[in-house]
Amino acid sequence: MKTPILKVGAIIVSLLLFYLIAVTLHEMSHYLVLTGLGGAGYITFPDAFTGLTYITRPPTHGLWAVYFAGGLGAFALMIPLWAISRLTPTRWDMDDEFALAVAMAFNLTYGLAEGASYWWPGLLPWAWIPGVVAFALIAGIYMPWLLIWMGKGEENGQT
Repeated sequence: MKTPILKVGAIIVSLLLFYLIAVTLHEMSHYLVLTGLGGAGYITFPDAFTGLTYITRPPTHGLWAVYFAGGLGAFALMIPLWAISRLTPTRWDMDDEFALAVAMAFNLTYGLAEGASYWWPGLLPWAWIPGVVAFALIAGIYMPWLLIWMGKGEENGQT
């Protein structure tokens, strides 16, 4: 039987894994919309937790869509993963479901703020704040389920 400390470890690993996946999807979404609109650029990952999409040639139209594409694209691409973990009958992957919900909520809120920074450039340094608020809200919503999940053993397929 997994102890609660092992389940906390599983949550931390899932949060880290899906954060890294979200960063990659976020930057890829920026890049794909940029090139799809006729622009050019490249992606860098200056460290393990940060991605940046550089625009070397902006598109002739729709640059605002490039700004919105990162967070909204990552959010949309993670919905199927979250749905699969959410609909698992035994709920064995609550750690993955929670981590995906956090990554999705962060990307949705950060992506909206990042997109709005097209019109209000001073907003971009503060775009992470809605993401932190979203993390706290998701943690609060999931806390009762996580506590129940951490207290259950492996019986009935619940690990």
